[in-house]
Amino acid sequence: MVVAQAPASLCCAIAPPELTQHAAAVVTVADSSFTELGVGTQWSFAVSAQPQTQRTESRRANSRHSPVIQQPRMKTIGIIGGSTDIATVEYYKLINEHVRQELGGLHTGEIIINSMDLAWSAHYVNNQLWDEGAAYLRGKALGLERAGADFIICVSNTWHRVADKFMAGINIPLLHIAEPTGKAVQEKGLKNVALLGTKATMSSPYLPELFSARYGLVITVPTEKQQDLIDGVIFDEISYGHFTEASRKAYLEIIDDLVARGAQGVILGCTEIPLLVSQADRPEIPMFDTLRLHAKAAAMMAAHE
Repeated sequence: MVVAQAPASLCCAIAPPELTQHAAAVVTVADSSFTELGVGTQWSFAVSAQPQTQRTESRRANSRHSPVIQQPRMKTIGIIGGSTDIATVEYYKLINEHVRQELGGLHTGEIIINSMDLAWSAHYVNNQLWDEGAAYLRGKALGLERAGADFIICVSNTWHRVADKFMAGINIPLLHIAEPTGKAVQEKGLKNVALLGTKATMSSPYLPELFSARYGLVITVPTEKQQDLIDGVIFDEISYGHFTEASRKAYLEIIDDLVARGAQGVILGCTEIPLLVSQADRPEIPMFDTLRLHAKAAAMMAAHE
């Protein structure tokens, strides 16, 4: 072939000067692969040409950072994100942390994120358009299934009230956000817990009835005035990344009131709330961070189930 017969000077015109000492190797590789890979591949071969000893040393160096993987490949997690983007980032970070702790080495989660537009999410919630919102989320779930996810999580407590609708016809399972939370409360031996979240979550019977039916829990919710304050902080402050001391104190006062009304612990039932208040604020009151519990459960499901 013409390429095989090309003199070294021609190869010098194709390859950088520092590779001319390997010109024969360049022509040989190009000749043996020319008919299968085409002319366009010659340049990549020329650039990568290097002495055998250098290639061996490179492989040895890389092997130090690429330990043999013993365990089976983990499941792919599909995340319906975006409500909010701040919570979605926390989910991604925590899932990867748990996977690395569980499997060691360089392991991270195999994750696909399909995010909703928070403006549309808020529109559906605030206008009680649950069917329309469910259809919107179903499109996200379907996209995750088609992309290869093995199971789905949704980063919003609020949208789980229509989980049956947005998962209709989806052939992969949903890891429900209430599942790890309910189990965590049971493990603590508590019977009466308060629920904080968006007003749509706190005012709806959905989660209280679910926690009661599956885990035998009594759910105490804030007063309507307290719900308005909690909801306003979520949508007007936290969703924009604003965290104020005044809002933190207001939340803690509501938690104190709920405990005075009989709650033994508190479910932080909006994935943004744990970014404002945490267990450290009230060490004596068990707090159940739905975001952290859900993220850990997803990592364990991906790694082991």
